[in-house]
Amino acid sequence: MTAAPASAAADVLVIGESVMDIILTRDEELHRPGGSPMNVAVGLAKLGNRVELLTNLGADPAGHAITRHLELAGVRVLDDSYTADPTSRARATLAADGSATYDFDIVWRLPETSLRPQRVIHTGSIGAILEPGAHRVHRIIESQPQALISFDPNIRPGIMGTPDKVRRMVEATSAVAHVVKMSEEDAEWLYPGAGADVVCRALIAAGARLAIVTLGADGSIVHTPDFALRLPAFSAVVADTVGAGDSFTSALLAGIIRRDLVDTLREARLGRGEATDLATEAMAAAAITVSRTGANPPTIGELEAYLTEAGNHTADIER
Repeated sequence: MTAAPASAAADVLVIGESVMDIILTRDEELHRPGGSPMNVAVGLAKLGNRVELLTNLGADPAGHAITRHLELAGVRVLDDSYTADPTSRARATLAADGSATYDFDIVWRLPETSLRPQRVIHTGSIGAILEPGAHRVHRIIESQPQALISFDPNIRPGIMGTPDKVRRMVEATSAVAHVVKMSEEDAEWLYPGAGADVVCRALIAAGARLAIVTLGADGSIVHTPDFALRLPAFSAVVADTVGAGDSFTSALLAGIIRRDLVDTLREARLGRGEATDLATEAMAAAAITVSRTGANPPTIGELEAYLTEAGNHTADIER
């Protein structure tokens, strides 16, 4: 696929970091485009959406490689994403269970730019927390009152700062977001001992219309202002967990757009069945991603085939 033309209106604007991941295994060193928001943009494009990305890329080999990766996925990189700064890098060390730990060399700043009105905006991770770029991200969100705002904190303790500082930033963004998704690990780091349900209830009380904490192999907790669900995960043979949470977010947003639920969510009218379907598809996308190496989200065809084969996965859901 090729990048969307500048004149085509995007379904989603993603704002956040793009990073060249240097993945260290026992046997080799791999260089792959990464960064949570960039992964979400790629996942959304592979699921059939028109996606624009506002990020920070340098005129260096890493920046060129990331740009090519995005173009092949069908993501349009906004012109203001290219700067004189070097492209950010992260060294990811994989553990025996497939989990990854990261060491970052990040530059995150965004120029003043004029954006047309957006329908859906997603941001998260380093891009929503690290200054000076985070301040610009928040200003963009505030300038788009008509947009559905999605946020995934995707905590990176090694670069974001202390829990108190990060918690303040996360809460400030969550207060203006309609959809907030975080992992169980992120919830525990931000709110030690609170538990997923308590964190979701706090996010809803702060203004979110849909709050989700993913629990890995244990599924996910889903809250709206009207109900709460605990959904089982799909079984998967794990190659590694790189990009799984980003695939979840991509599929969640793609489902919202495909079902024309943007206004429904903004107005807090999401139904139990709709929430179940959205989260189930998102967990399926994550299961596909963990079954293969690296941040490799599914296409819409792969996701549909997986869900068809899975059959009555939701038959035993607690309602």
